[in-house]
Amino acid sequence: MQSRTAGAAPRPADCELTVNGRSYIRGQCQFDADADGSFRINGTDYFAYVNVTAPGVAEASWNADPASTHAHNPLGELRRQGACWVGANVRICARALSPEALRTAQAAQPNGFALWPITPGLTACIGPQGALAAGTRMVLRNCRVPADLLVQRAPDGALTLSGNLCLGVEAPGMGRPAELIAEPCAPSSPRWTTQATATEEAIVRSSAGMCLTIPAMARPETPFPYTVNVAPCAATATKFILSRG
Repeated sequence: MQSRTAGAAPRPADCELTVNGRSYIRGQCQFDADADGSFRINGTDYFAYVNVTAPGVAEASWNADPASTHAHNPLGELRRQGACWVGANVRICARALSPEALRTAQAAQPNGFALWPITPGLTACIGPQGALAAGTRMVLRNCRVPADLLVQRAPDGALTLSGNLCLGVEAPGMGRPAELIAEPCAPSSPRWTTQATATEEAIVRSSAGMCLTIPAMARPETPFPYTVNVAPCAATATKFILSRG
């Protein structure tokens, strides 16, 4: 997904991303914009950027493949047409929802946070590989806001997941490192904490002295999703911010 930028908070919008006659986003998506009018739309698997270069003129790009970690595929020059930006074989639109529809959409969104590693040119967060349930692997992938706002921070600082689940550890065996999963919360579950905020990055540490680490981030050619490993805390522990996007 797109790089982390200091724009307006993402909000639901009525979006369209059509490339070469095929619709990749049509309907509600997440939209966020910068002061200069540049904006991003993010659907379930696809996302696109529109970067304004002059009044009514922009350059666009998109991820083209759900496994892609960046919007490196150019869509060329676009011209503004109302709520849409149109170019050769591409149409990108973002229309505001009605106040009632916006309130309904926002009320239905998860009310938690996501863990985002800070990497230039990449916005991804930890989310479930499939439906969130006990035993589901938690992986790094293109973030699906608001669906991935699943992390809750208790008053005592402990991190949990929506659905009465907690962060857990599964050892795959065969000499492979332990992986992060969702598990039912229990008194014996490790207590996970972080000093991370929306503006300050920090490691995520368990009461057992283990930290989250994502080795694949050092190999940007690796397609998503990335495995989130659990290993003894060291200099290689991945740092995250904890925010709503």
